[in-house]
Amino acid sequence: MALAWPKLEIEHAELGPTEFKSLGLELLRNEFKDGRKYHILDLGNAQGPNVDFFSQVPSRIHVEDLYHSWAHLPPRSEDANAFSTQELEALLTHDRATRFDIIMGWDLFDYFDADFIAVLTAHLRRHCRKGALLFMLTSTRREIPLTPARLVISNDEMLHYTPRSPETMDNPNHTPLAFEKMMNGFHLLHSFMLKNGMQEYVFTSTGT
Repeated sequence: MALAWPKLEIEHAELGPTEFKSLGLELLRNEFKDGRKYHILDLGNAQGPNVDFFSQVPSRIHVEDLYHSWAHLPPRSEDANAFSTQELEALLTHDRATRFDIIMGWDLFDYFDADFIAVLTAHLRRHCRKGALLFMLTSTRREIPLTPARLVISNDEMLHYTPRSPETMDNPNHTPLAFEKMMNGFHLLHSFMLKNGMQEYVFTSTGT
């Protein structure tokens, strides 16, 4: 059963570094089983502590740094066609034969529009096993940092959130329902509203 709450707007004095207990990470950790190997797709950039977190079990981790690749694309005109599967395939470098068990989306989905999220999750669905978990978090503030934050796991359950830019942009405020509509092939498993203005999501793949 999916648990989801309406988007609540929680304002703080400033967007600064923070540390918080991540219920989503706790859920991922509880899924680890002895005796099996996990294939993990990290859509963010490489962070040593995050690699260490998944090294608790036999695993192979592929890091994409998707936002960096996406941000360096040529600007699109307003009348351009929606982002295509072929364009996305050109951005991603992972082995197409791999079927992933865990996907780390971090806060990236706050920075992509609905068309890109739809194409991205369609690709992910084809390259992960049924029941694979996708972890991500979004902000409930009016504004978010201009670029995705640095997110680092510590003590297996804490997340350090550090904005990379003092500049801000409007938050698209994608709702849980909007995500489910964009993310065909993924089902919302859990949603956790945190007191620091963040909302965590864990989706599961319904594909083969």
